[in-house]
This record gives sequence, C-alpha cells and structure tokens, in this order.
Amino acid sequence: MTKTRLTRRALLAGTAAAATAATLKAPAIAQNAPIKIGVITDRVANSAMWATLMGEGVELATKQVNDAGGVLGRRIELAWEDDQDRPDVSATRARKLIGDGVVMILSLSSSTAAQQAQTATLEGKVPHMSPSHSADTLTTRLNNPYFFQMGPLASFQIRTLMAYAGTRFRRVALLTDNSALGTVNATSFRQGLQQGNIQIVADETFERGVTDVTPALQRVRAANPEGIFHAGILGAEMALFFRTYHQMGLRQPVLGSFNLSIPTYLDLVPGLLEGVQFIDVYDDVKPEVVDFANRYKAVHNKDPFSLPAYGYDGIMLTVDALRRAGAPDREKLRDAMHATRNYTAVIGARGTTIGFAPDRRIGFPENGCVVRTIANNKHGHAVWRGLAAS
Repeated sequence: MTKTRLTRRALLAGTAAAATAATLKAPAIAQNAPIKIGVITDRVANSAMWATLMGEGVELATKQVNDAGGVLGRRIELAWEDDQDRPDVSATRARKLIGDGVVMILSLSSSTAAQQAQTATLEGKVPHMSPSHSADTLTTRLNNPYFFQMGPLASFQIRTLMAYAGTRFRRVALLTDNSALGTVNATSFRQGLQQGNIQIVADETFERGVTDVTPALQRVRAANPEGIFHAGILGAEMALFFRTYHQMGLRQPVLGSFNLSIPTYLDLVPGLLEGVQFIDVYDDVKPEVVDFANRYKAVHNKDPFSLPAYGYDGIMLTVDALRRAGAPDREKLRDAMHATRNYTAVIGARGTTIGFAPDRRIGFPENGCVVRTIANNKHGHAVWRGLAAS
C-alpha cells in the first residue's frame, strides 16, 4: 500500500511540475506567436471580380510588413475565409475567425455581406474593417463600435460627379441593378441628384440575370436625358448595358460609380467604354500611389489600380493601429483604430487623409474621390480631384 501511495504522490508531483513548467512557458509561446488577421473574401460569386484583386493588396502589404520584421516583434498571419458573397455565410465565417483568435477581420466581398458579418463582430467584440465598401448605411444600420469603413460613400461619389459635371446636366437618366448594393447606391445617387435640383427623367433598374435591356434603354432614349448616371454593380448586367448602349447609337455621356474602376470591364466589353467617366480613389500622381505601384509591379509585373490598393491600406492601417495600441489586444486595437487621424493612405485624392472622427467610423474623406476617363481601353489620369477642380 505504501508503495502505491508513493507512486501516486510521485505521479501527482510530476503532473504538477509539468503543469507549472507548461504555465511558465505559455506566455513566451504566446508572445512570439503570429498576430492573426482574418480576411473574408469571395472567390466564386459576383464580388469575386473585385475581392480577389483586393486580396493581392492584402498579401503584398502583409509580406512587406513581415519582411521588415513584423509588428510588435511578431509576424502577421492571414486567416482566409470565403463567404461566396452570401450575407448569412459571411456571419458564419466571421464567427469562425473570431474563434480562431484573430485580432481584426477585413471584409472584401460585398457591402451586404459585411453588414451581416457585423452581427458576429459586434457579438464577439472584434475589430472589423471594410477597406472598400461604399454603402452609406454600413455604420448606421447596426451601431457596431468595432466596425470601421474605409471606402468612399456613395453619397460622396455622386457629389463628386455632380461637382465635376457642373451645370452641364439638368436632365439625366439614373440606371442601376436590383442587387442589394446597387439599390443602396442608387438611393444615394437619387437623393444627391434631387438635392442638386437635377431632374431624373428616366429611372431604370436592371434585374439580375437579365438578357435584354433594350426596353429600358428605349425609355431612356425617349426621355432624351443630357447624361446617364450609372450606380449598378453587377458585372454581366453592366457589360450588357454598354453593348446595348452602343447598338442603339446612344450618345449621352455616361458617368459611373467607383464600380467602373474595376478593370475587368475593360476585358468584358473592350473598346465600348471609351469616354466613360467614373469615380475612383486612385490618384496616380500621389507619392504614396507611385510607391505602391512600384511595389506591386515588382511582384505582379503589371500596373496596379485601386482594388489592390484598398486591400494594401486595410493591412497597413491595421498595422499602424497595432503599433499605437502596443499589443495585439482587441479592445486596445479598437480604441487605436478609432483614434486614427490624418493617416496618409494609398487611396484618396492627393492631399487628403484617412481619419475617424470621435462620433464617426467612416474614414474616407468626403473630398477624397477623383474622376477618371477611360481612353484607349485604359483608365486615364485623374481629371478632377475631390469637390474642386484639379
């Protein structure tokens, strides 16, 4: 019996010693572990046409940070999830990332998916950033103090287009599609045009999956607008619009949202976007853009554009906030994000900066958009910056 008791005591002592050793080692392991940042993207659905390209910027920035020694002495580790641009799936993916221990989540797919993912990040109290989304309702529909929006609001976009157009258009057509984001964008465009005393003589919405937009454009032609404002986001439907626009011989200038900054359209309908003017956040003469372009071209051997820049800025701003937070702590990181002021990003017109006001979690400045014109099937230089002439 004594031998048995001694054996048990020895076992207990050994277990306690092992536990103590493990406890002592745990902080060192945790301290040196990578800092995890979650990324919710879309690889298969409609938003894949921009989410995949933003992912290139995310990876470029992460490599740059890690090659320079990381942040707070630790490497950045990306944890990717695909939400298929489905809001219900996006929330599920966000919960998984939260359980995996990420300190920040970046949403790259649609605004509607990011909106639903906020239910998880609010519940889990995890900082959550939308690097490019434009919906005006993203920070207001759900009062989530952990969510930050970096993209140009649709209301900023229409005000910039109107400032650029000046008094050229008093009667216009407004076109969109019935996607959730297309509907939201059109609402902002409609309100902006009405506030500017511009008459909307034709207001058309293309159904998702439509194969013929001729009737809608016949109504536009009959209304004889001076210009056409397009707020839609669906790729195939946008391409169909431009094909039909040319087939019908329409000549009114087309002014588009920042959706037309997606270079995929230049491949979908090559040569059919000549002269189209669109909103962008990529000011090609800005020093930060030149530096980013050089880094991007060294890796991808092609010229960049706004989409990779959004993802790049999403990581770099997170890293900047982590340094100011002093630790990969979710609450400290949230506070540091909200304290961001006058941060010079790649995105945004020359001379503008990113910052979150005490009562707002929208970081993109109202005067941060630029207008570019498509020429020779390429995105031309910025012809207008902010709300004033270049």
